[in-house]
Amino acid sequence: MQRSIPLPKLVLAALAAIFGAAIVLYSALWMYSIRWQSGVELGFDTVYVSSGRCQLVKSVQSGSPAERAGLKPGDRIVAINGRPIRGPHTINFVWSWQKPGNTVKLAVLHPNATSPVVVTAVFRALHPSSKEAGLTERLGQDILNTYPLVFLIVGLPVLFLRLEDRNAWLLALMFACFAAAPPFPNLFTGLSPPLRSFAMAYRALFDTLLGATFYCFFALFPARSVLDRRLPWLKWAGLAIGISFALPGLHLG
Repeated sequence: MQRSIPLPKLVLAALAAIFGAAIVLYSALWMYSIRWQSGVELGFDTVYVSSGRCQLVKSVQSGSPAERAGLKPGDRIVAINGRPIRGPHTINFVWSWQKPGNTVKLAVLHPNATSPVVVTAVFRALHPSSKEAGLTERLGQDILNTYPLVFLIVGLPVLFLRLEDRNAWLLALMFACFAAAPPFPNLFTGLSPPLRSFAMAYRALFDTLLGATFYCFFALFPARSVLDRRLPWLKWAGLAIGISFALPGLHLG
């Protein structure tokens, strides 16, 4: 038996439109970001070292801007443009706003040195990879890169066709959580700050609520489960716990 939501249909339609716009926007941003890469480089490979809050230089390309700036394997980059390295995506975030010809100041700690030195490097255009992926590989990657579309195509039409059906809302909510489940690429560094803040807040909320929403849906669909009849508070407790864990990630910085 279907359960209806006791709200005017116009209100439900407005809520569905806002909800739909949020999941569509997030999905579009995710699909854009998964394909995005910075258009510049310095010609070195690094790995983030959490214990030292730095980027360890693994290799430097011959003739690259990094080599001309004096970088060598084993060096540790501890700050960029005067700001300390704060995480593994700091470089990606800085690089995302640069153009070929722009300069960047790197605070570099050489091996056995006690204090860093500041070097200046000039960005060059990113060199395309010389290895072309095969047709099958590209097709598989394209399918993975459009992952959220499955949930948009199924979840939103069901919601708008059954606005007063509680299960339709639960299905749409669960699909919104599934859309937020894949890793988010490079902290969405290719986006403008407002869009990046929205995408990170969306994922912080819906990814955290995935488990609780999944339980709620199957506790109530197609009919109330035995567990829900005996412990009806369990689903609400799960949602409350999920929201409490999500709140720290709902920042706009």
